[in-house]
Amino acid sequence: MALNLQYLLSFYGDETTLEPQRLLGSALAALQRYARLPVDRIAQAITDHAFLRQRRG
Repeated sequence: MALNLQYLLSFYGDETTLEPQRLLGSALAALQRYARLPVDRIAQAITDHAFLRQRRG
């Protein structure tokens, strides 16, 4: 299933060292680098992190 996702990101940190801006840049670079996630990568993330396998309801 393909999804088009939109993100709202905010960052907090030391303004004198431009920490929020640097964090934003890193986050945007990661989103650009991994703009498409293959099914096997998602499955591996679920396997590696048990809490993602838990069902809520």
